[in-house]
Amino acid sequence: MYMINSTVSSQMLGSMADKLGFGFVDTLTGFKWIGNKAIELEKKGYNVPFAFEEAIGFMFPVVHDKDGISALVVFLQLYNKLLKEGIKLGERLEQLYSKYGYFKQCNGYYITTPAVQDEIFNCIRSTKPYPSHIGKYQVNSWRDLTMGYDSDTVDHLPTLHVDPSSHMITCKLLTPNKDEFIRFTVRGSGTEPKLKVYIEAKAENENRADISDDKFTPKSKKKSTDIYKVLLGVIFTIGLFYRLFVHGPSPNETQRNLDASFNAESHVADTEVNPAEAMVTPPDQMNLAENVEFYDLMQYQGTPEGKSNEEIVLLLVPLRNAEKVLPLMFRNMMNITYDHSLIDIAFLVSDCSKSDKTLEKLYEYTSAMQEGKLVPILEDREREIKGKGVFGSSDLYLKYMPEGYIENVK
Repeated sequence: MYMINSTVSSQMLGSMADKLGFGFVDTLTGFKWIGNKAIELEKKGYNVPFAFEEAIGFMFPVVHDKDGISALVVFLQLYNKLLKEGIKLGERLEQLYSKYGYFKQCNGYYITTPAVQDEIFNCIRSTKPYPSHIGKYQVNSWRDLTMGYDSDTVDHLPTLHVDPSSHMITCKLLTPNKDEFIRFTVRGSGTEPKLKVYIEAKAENENRADISDDKFTPKSKKKSTDIYKVLLGVIFTIGLFYRLFVHGPSPNETQRNLDASFNAESHVADTEVNPAEAMVTPPDQMNLAENVEFYDLMQYQGTPEGKSNEEIVLLLVPLRNAEKVLPLMFRNMMNITYDHSLIDIAFLVSDCSKSDKTLEKLYEYTSAMQEGKLVPILEDREREIKGKGVFGSSDLYLKYMPEGYIENVK
């Protein structure tokens, strides 16, 4: 039996394979690589029950591609089993961490041009075959899939596909404990003007694997990116990550500060919306001013050209008696993949009940979001409503609702 994930995904699956004895292999990013590897292994007689990609989906044997429907079915089967055993999902995850190690990730990107990316990678590669240290920390292994070099193989040739036309470097830093690691990958996006950074630590406990604040700064709105600032930012990120991996900060404070400084830079999906490519409804047909156009942002992925257009998107959010769901709504808005600096938000609040405080909370949350203080407020709210013990697929929404909400809706 084998399981698969992409090389920028969590290596927890590999740790499980080491302990349980099944085969594990990682591939390049994208389900064309994952699916083809699964087919190749199945032709050799192996069963491949599961594979996943860092930000875009899960694969089960039904289809050799990302498949949300089969993933949902398997998840519900798991949920039902744990429910019968009286185990919550979070408790099960904690059991897995205790058995296979604690894994923490910090992924992000820098907006750059292809020319700047070339300069950055040329600068990194100036010490051949690879740098021995990053700052004062020793490099333990180095893989460059652009140049075709891997320090971990006998012949120093990578087992993954080499592509001279795209940049991708993966590195591990030396850690005091052989069962722990810090691993990071830097690569250029094939579809967007981004330099992507993926960092993961594995440690024996959560504190040692945790990550810290003050690693990321807001994106510059300038057209050009200073190569040295970007390069120093990448190296500073890796250095701080290593330091705090060894010394272990407070996890609650760490996560709160990280989220507050990183939410506008971190994106769950590797997609962006380009309004210029969207279908436009003629304004005269809508009886609107000539400078108002409608775009269906759900149907389109972005391109590097879309980013350069710098078109402002206005989101109109209708609300009524929405006080209870505002924390979740603001959490979701943080994950919008269109450039946050190009998004304007307007709230349309209709007549609410006398006791409802939608307007007051809107003012509080929007002010805090502009000041970079929203995440601690949302976490305080979540702690207030934590522990209701609601079961079901609507847990995330139900925890913001009054008792008996679903029954009233029914």
